[in-house]
Amino acid sequence: MATLNVSGSPVTTSGDGITVSARFRVSIVSVEGFDDRLRKIVVAAEERLFHFFSAYAPQTGFSDQAKDEFRNLLDEKAAKLPLKDVIIVAGDLNGHVGAAKDGYSCHGGFGYGSRNPDGERTLEYAESHSLTTVNTVFRKRDSHHISY
Repeated sequence: MATLNVSGSPVTTSGDGITVSARFRVSIVSVEGFDDRLRKIVVAAEERLFHFFSAYAPQTGFSDQAKDEFRNLLDEKAAKLPLKDVIIVAGDLNGHVGAAKDGYSCHGGFGYGSRNPDGERTLEYAESHSLTTVNTVFRKRDSHHISY
């Protein structure tokens, strides 16, 4: 049976969660919830630690301050990790990164549509941390490109 770890408040519109397969439950080192939008689970695998961040960024209609606070918290938590550890940020970063790479090495070239300012923030974050926007790495059917 899988383990579900969630956070959030019944009075907000945000929350996140992580489901872990029973197979990996014994490998969980720690679980931390930072706020309604960000949590981390650490899994030990072989000789490395994998830090899985579950992230739910503020949507386009939120203030730049709320978006900056979210990105700063994610940045602060990721910056504290040893370089040998693996960082995976998964979730909804609420930005359209668009179809064009435009010089971003973190963009795989298989995005959709046009980039918006929140997508630009996502690419800048990924680029500055040597991450990859995995959803742009693989060709997908048109019906699998976007969700709302």
